[in-house]
Amino acid sequence: MFKVLWLLKRKPGISLEQFRDHYESSHAILGQKYLGHLLVEYKRNYKLDTAGGGVPTDPNGGGLAAQEWEYDCITSTSFLKMMNSGLLIIK
Repeated sequence: MFKVLWLLKRKPGISLEQFRDHYESSHAILGQKYLGHLLVEYKRNYKLDTAGGGVPTDPNGGGLAAQEWEYDCITSTSFLKMMNSGLLIIK
């Protein structure tokens, strides 16, 4: 099985809610329509407020503060066979 991860960012000026609504009502549907028969798994993981990432003992803080993350969604697609340039490779 092969897994492909997509790190996605929204356009400037679009809220996270608008991005998610558009992705779910447009791109996710198209992905299922055209690649659904090839997919074993298709997951979308959207950005949430996160804490942590720093060193808790750092005198400047950062141990439990909210951390900025530049991506808004991680999409993972899993295939049974390797794909190359949009064509299925059967070994």
